[in-house]
This record gives sequence, structure tokens and C-alpha cells, in this order.
Amino acid sequence: MLACPLLPLGAKVVVFSCLRKRLGILAVFALALATAVPCLAASLVGTSTTVDAFHSGSRFYTHCANGHYWVAYHDGVEPVLASSPDGNTWTPRGPIFSSFDPTADGRWAVRYSGNNIIALGFNAADNDRYYRNGTLNGGGTITWNAADASVGLLTATWPQLNAVIANGKPALWRGSAANTTEGALRLGDQLNTPTWLTATAPPEITPTTGGGFSAGAIFPVGGSDPEDLIILKLVANRPKDHRDIIERFGRFPHRNSILGRASTREEIEFLKEPGSSF
Repeated sequence: MLACPLLPLGAKVVVFSCLRKRLGILAVFALALATAVPCLAASLVGTSTTVDAFHSGSRFYTHCANGHYWVAYHDGVEPVLASSPDGNTWTPRGPIFSSFDPTADGRWAVRYSGNNIIALGFNAADNDRYYRNGTLNGGGTITWNAADASVGLLTATWPQLNAVIANGKPALWRGSAANTTEGALRLGDQLNTPTWLTATAPPEITPTTGGGFSAGAIFPVGGSDPEDLIILKLVANRPKDHRDIIERFGRFPHRNSILGRASTREEIEFLKEPGSSF
């Protein structure tokens, strides 16, 4: 197996879009910035007709696996994938979804883990969300394991979504006006043709406005349980509240039972108050 190409110490890979007004298209470039070896020019990954080429739910567009760099972006019609062995010469690898074209406004997401890629998208034609997964091959190609399959959330409300692979299993995080069976968190039991189960997300992270979703993000914690996830969500006043709790107790008392810690008398009284757990 080929290792991913290495950049000099202190280097980083940046993917950005540049608007070409005269042509009316967007050029998607990859630029290798290195402290040791200056970059002379950007390399063209592909073109897009939307300013939202990088406006998916997950914000994870780039990856390095099997000796290749990978970039997912929206070309104005549909989300697509491209690969490169050196970050300079790019080959289009076609559309990510096989049966529909999610719009560019946060209604699709990809996530990588090793040689695996998962994709989730909202289909406005039937108000359903669909899942697909594939394998990133050493030749820079991708093998999709199945056609788009329904995740089972039949509603047009809160079409934006996010994705993650946790302990080898897919998870979907999406906003909803109420944390009900429509749910904000869905877990798949395996990468290939998963069965999706509704998981209970903490109600305080459920967004109450459409714009609030953009502050949400989901990450695995690296444990053996795929339900061990970190969900970041902007909630009014919560940062100060959390800081006050840490200053008062030196920890979050509501985590005591989960972590097997004994609660102090003061913590027991505090846990009886509204908003003490989140």
C-alpha cells in the first residue's frame, strides 16, 4: 500500500475556490503551502458554477488515503469527488450520489476514515435522506458499495445534516425543531447497507432556528462504542454557564454517575436544579 505523499515539515494542504467572473464559473484549486519548498502555482481540481462549492454539512472535504489526495465539492449540479497522487494532477471521479443531486446549501455531507468514505444527502424530491459508502482505492479510483439507500427520515424540516464514522459505523446528525422520533441523531450498525436506529441526542443541543445548525459539528471520541460522540452546538449563554460550573466544582457534576465518581453533597443539591445537566 502506498503511503500518502509527504510535504516538507511545516507544510499544509489548503483547498480553496477562486471566482472567475469573466467565465462565470468557479475554479476549485488545491494549493500546497510549504515553508521549505515554496509553492509556485495552484493546481486545478475542477470547476463549479456555485459559490457554495464547499458548503456541505460536515465541512470535511479533503482526505489522504491509499497514496492519494481526495477532494469532495459541489460542482453546481451535484456533489463530486476528485483524486490526485501528488496534489498537482487531479482526476475527476464522478458524482457522489447515484440517484439524485442534493443542492449545495448544506444538504449533503461526506466523511472519511482510512480508506472508507460515507456520504449523506437530502433529496428534495421525496423529502428523504440517503446514504452511500465506498472504498478509496490505491489507483485513485473509488468503489461504491451500493446505490443510495434511505436513512428513513421522511420530513422536509431541517434538511441540513452532518456525518461521521465512529468505531467503523456511520452516524447522521441533523437539526430538528423538536427532539422526537424524527430525531437529531441516527446511528447505522455497519458501513455497508446499515440498519439505522434513532439515538437520543441531548435536547439542549437541538437547534431552534435554521441558521443555528451551522454551529453544529460531530466527532468520534475514539472509543469502542459508536454512540460515544462529541456534538458541538452553539447555545446561547452556555459557554459562560459551563465555565461557572467548572469554576465552582472543578468538573461537571452531571458526568459523575457515568464516570463512576461519587457526588459531593453540594453537587447532589446542584443536580436538582434545572439546567444542571446537558
